[in-house]
Amino acid sequence: MRAILEARNLRLQYGEVIAANDVSLSIPAGESVALIGPNGAGKTTLLKALSGVIPISSGHIKYLDEDVTGKPSHVLSRMGISLIPEGRLPFASMTVMENLLLPAYSLRATKQEIDERLALIYGLFPRLKERSKQKAGSLSGGEQQMMVISRALMMRPKVLLIDEPSLGLAPIVVEQIYEVIPKLLASGLSILLVEQSIDLVLSVCSYVYVIREGRIIHSGDAKSITKTDLANYYLR
Repeated sequence: MRAILEARNLRLQYGEVIAANDVSLSIPAGESVALIGPNGAGKTTLLKALSGVIPISSGHIKYLDEDVTGKPSHVLSRMGISLIPEGRLPFASMTVMENLLLPAYSLRATKQEIDERLALIYGLFPRLKERSKQKAGSLSGGEQQMMVISRALMMRPKVLLIDEPSLGLAPIVVEQIYEVIPKLLASGLSILLVEQSIDLVLSVCSYVYVIREGRIIHSGDAKSITKTDLANYYLR
């Protein structure tokens, strides 16, 4: 299947510290791919590199068959690669609606385009419509996560890079967030998901990469790998 986003032999380095070395992965169009591994393995660093937030030391990144190595995050986001970082990070003093409109303004979207994106988002997260005039900083953790995902969707992405969306959320809220992922895939999006929960990964992803100490140590079809197998990779 054609890869929409592909990394080849990436090396990521902070001074003399190597955060990732010889990392290769691909995200097929319309699929959800998981990147899992223990804390400090290089997962978040890799997402930042793929989205242009941090530079790579060597290797190549291709998006829609175009070499985008070295392009900054604001360029990649306009091309269709959106990073949803861990920790939520809304603009707390702004309303939910203001948070959602910021990306649309940066794209110079028309009113019709904005209305269409908002209709999609409110269909996925009805709670945000109810909270549209509320300050983002007063939302619950789950509502903030919904808003941050929605803010990325306002950029009309083709690829979402999602970093631990379940972090710090109650189980019932996590379930609500993960119910949305199949709907995003059905709309044509591709997803690279970083997550600690093996159960969540296996419930929504078709392919899994395991990273440890900055290297991919295993990859395979999610249907052919068990929870026990993945847990063993954590312990190696």
